[in-house]
Amino acid sequence: MHSDYFQPEKLIAVGPAAKVYRGVETATGRKVLIKALLADHEATHLLDRERLQMLAPSLMQIRHPQIAGLITLLPTEDEFALVYDFMPGISGRALPQEKKLTADDVRALAVQLMNALLVGEHLRQPHGDLKPSNLIITDHPGGGLFLQVQDWGLTLARAVPSPETLWFRAPELLQGGQSSSQSDLFTAASSLFFLASGAAPAQGNTPGEILADFITFDLRGSLAVMRPDMDQSFGEWLAWLLTAAPNQRPTSVAHALDALMRSMQTSFVYQPQHAPQMAAGAATGMLVAGSTARAMPRPAAPRPPSSSVPKARAPQPATTAAAATLPLTPAPKKKRLSPKIVFAIALNLGVLAGLVWFFSPLADQGGWRKWFSQMNDVVQASDQNAAKEEPKATATEGKGIKGRYIRIEMKGKGIISMAEVQVFSGTENIANQGTASQSTMLTDGAAERAIDGNTDGDSKNNSITQTHFNDKDPHWQLDLGHELSLNTIIIWNRTDKEENIERLKNFTVSVLDSQQKVVWEKQIDEVPKPSRKLMLGE
Repeated sequence: MHSDYFQPEKLIAVGPAAKVYRGVETATGRKVLIKALLADHEATHLLDRERLQMLAPSLMQIRHPQIAGLITLLPTEDEFALVYDFMPGISGRALPQEKKLTADDVRALAVQLMNALLVGEHLRQPHGDLKPSNLIITDHPGGGLFLQVQDWGLTLARAVPSPETLWFRAPELLQGGQSSSQSDLFTAASSLFFLASGAAPAQGNTPGEILADFITFDLRGSLAVMRPDMDQSFGEWLAWLLTAAPNQRPTSVAHALDALMRSMQTSFVYQPQHAPQMAAGAATGMLVAGSTARAMPRPAAPRPPSSSVPKARAPQPATTAAAATLPLTPAPKKKRLSPKIVFAIALNLGVLAGLVWFFSPLADQGGWRKWFSQMNDVVQASDQNAAKEEPKATATEGKGIKGRYIRIEMKGKGIISMAEVQVFSGTENIANQGTASQSTMLTDGAAERAIDGNTDGDSKNNSITQTHFNDKDPHWQLDLGHELSLNTIIIWNRTDKEENIERLKNFTVSVLDSQQKVVWEKQIDEVPKPSRKLMLGE
């Protein structure tokens, strides 16, 4: 498989094992999702490449509108990429901060998620790693919210799960058990609770801590406080799926789906829809309906079943096996960015020369990772924010010191959330030459976002770092690889909501040498609005 078959267009996420790009299939123009695996020294939770190649034939058989299908693998000796169906939308981890779902919204997503799991149950291939970040949610042109599950089966190629995986994992998996339909039901219910409330049922740094935290978790009481609008029958259904003992959960996904549908309007008829797509050639996220999608009337409000507690019973033929989406009122359309606006304003001759070079026949030389990196630079340069006036460092600013690490930290409980950290050597920002890390991560706020070249402080534009709210002594760190002469650091704060802006205060900025010895340090008490320039050596 040659790289000209698929071209990346924009970096949209950085995970613990891969960089994720929106791309295009050159022969058809359809949009695809490209996961380029990080090098072993860059990844925090590796995926076994040989194992992925063994799993690929069976994973490529999993097809359903609610599942992002694996199209192909692009392996080479040094690099490795997975290509999936692409559906524009928002990650389940970010959704609670952007929109409060109605009770009907959550029920609709539950129906769709159960239908996705039903496919895995029929093929005897459970997902194994359901969690909010593996759920993509969008508005469907035919009406309502549409959910799609990503990364099906990839947990089988990962030796060590990520912290987020542990928070949503079933107790039997935390104790070393194997994935099953029952464990998928548990993690599905955990994820649905997060979509409804913005909180995980249990948290901790180790499986033991998470299990202990889960023992004290009261789903019914939590829903009553956090979501009093949720009807009792749905809360009981979630609690049934979140039972600690797998043999006390539904006997199958079909069993759980049947109970869920029985608790809803009896006249409701399930109509499958195709996943929303971006039009071929589109540069922004405009959606088009699938070939058979059609608008449907909004159903009556769900009503509780005659018995509020689902009773375990022998599996029955699921009358809703073909289920899909509850049509709900579409959410307001999100603002779209036009990546061409800045071409005539902000791109200088050097960037234009880079564009010409990129699209030349030599673009695929140097391998997938180099190609992706070059494409990412082009996308960032064409972002609207490149036209904004930004403070520039000059050779005269700061006397300069030699350092390798830049560290930003808070003492005690807090959240470090930033848009960008620029580190200047002379007049050149060299931050993107280093490797970023942070103590924890929340809502897709990866550390790498602070060195992606984008100073946009709005979280909707996917360029914000964020540590977890339960983190004690949070920190963010940049490793430049070796000691360099540094003269200026500029820290860009968030700009979206006042409560988010105020998080970045009472923090310390340090420069350390190769032996991790502090060579320069400054305490920042005030909130950067929107940025704070630090001149080193003064």
